[in-house]
Amino acid sequence: MRFHVTCDYCGIKFYKKPSQIRRSLRNFCSEKCQHTANRRGKITKCFLCKKEIYKSRKASIESKGSRNFCSKKCALRWQRGKNHENWKVGVTTYKRFLEGAMPPRCAICNLTDRRILIAHHVDFNRQNNTLNNLTWLCYNCHFLVRHYADFRSKFKTI
Repeated sequence: MRFHVTCDYCGIKFYKKPSQIRRSLRNFCSEKCQHTANRRGKITKCFLCKKEIYKSRKASIESKGSRNFCSKKCALRWQRGKNHENWKVGVTTYKRFLEGAMPPRCAICNLTDRRILIAHHVDFNRQNNTLNNLTWLCYNCHFLVRHYADFRSKFKTI
């Protein structure tokens, strides 16, 4: 024997056994309705695209400010766009100086994979964007040069 029961979240009528009705405090037609009803966070809008997103309580507490994004893609688009406070009126980056002047190859280990190459300032001054101060380094070699003095001295002799 089954009875008609109404879902506590979406309001759809569905069948449920009497034993299941006695055991449960609330009635849900699906696991999706149960999960959605038990959420305790809040619905906010993406700062960039205005799409509605769910933020858990923990994520709301840990977020820095009121800028909530629906995805990493939206966050990066805002971070690199004209709306960001660090936008420098379209001034080109130092990586662009290197692209045409020097073949993309790590100056230490000679890796040529563009995905892991970054521009490195030899004198560690990010304002000095002259070509003799810029070189390509892979992430690993860049870390070693930045954090270890003995490796840094070897790099300057190359």
